Parts: sequence; C-alpha cells; structure tokens
Amino acid sequence: MFSMWNGAPPGGGRGDPRNQRGPSQPNPANNINLPSGTAHLLYELDKRLLFWLRDGRTFIGILKSLDQFGNVVVAETIERIYVDKEYGDIERGICILRGENLVLVGEWDGFREQQSGTRSRDIQYILTRQAEEEEKRLKVKEGFQKAMRERGLNIRDDPEDDLFIK
Repeated sequence: MFSMWNGAPPGGGRGDPRNQRGPSQPNPANNINLPSGTAHLLYELDKRLLFWLRDGRTFIGILKSLDQFGNVVVAETIERIYVDKEYGDIERGICILRGENLVLVGEWDGFREQQSGTRSRDIQYILTRQAEEEEKRLKVKEGFQKAMRERGLNIRDDPEDDLFIK
C-alpha cells in the first residue's frame, strides 16, 4: 500500500531544514501575543485603576470584572473632581461603568499625584469652585456665540447633538 507519510511527518521532523532556526530567526513561542481590545484589561483585574469618562468625570477604583463590551465593575470607587491644582473625592462604592463611556483606563499612582503638586480639599469647597468655573466658561461661550451671530453665523448649541463637547 502506498503511503505519503513514509514514517516521517509531512513537512519533515526535527531533521527537516525548514524547522531549523538560526540566531536571526526568533522562536515564535517566546513571543507574547496580547489579545486585542478589552481583553487587555484582564491583566489589570484586582488593581487600582483610573477611569476617565467622556463626560469629563474621573473615577478611581479596583477593577473587579469586565465583559466583551468594555463594561467594567469597579469596587472601592471614588469620583475625583479636579479644579486647577486641587481635587475633592466623593465615595461611590461599587460602580458599573459602561464601556462606551470610557475614554481612558490606566494605572493610578497616588505617589505620583502627590509629587505633581495637586492637593486634596474638602468636597464642598471643590464643588463650589467647580460651579464658579462652569459659570465663567458659560459666560465666555455666550460671548463667543454672540460674536458669531453678529457676523452672521448661527451656532447650534444643543447638548443632545454632541455628547463630546462640554
């Protein structure tokens, strides 16, 4: 009976020159191929991370779970509000953050934050400062829109039209 194998596996075995790797050919088994997309976050489970949302809010907490859509469950969560070089924290506990709202996820290093010159303040003070900053921003925006209308340009400012501009 005719056999194409003839005792050696097709494509040769150990002695086949196609299986010999010289020093210029790296072994593909040594290469670490990381999965793409949200699967990268699997390596960050049970680590304290910073989550930056597309509405500008910042959350810091321990990543506990995630799904294929990038939705994450975060424990011991705080919402951190920055105003200039000051910040205030609001404890949120366990949160579910929707994957479509996440802009940035990264390691959080409290020591680096202390070295950056930011300082913690009372949350009521921070919320008052945030409201003042928002009022200033709205006045500048209204002035800009008025100047544009005087030049014949009408700018629609409907927050439902664009969720990325704040």
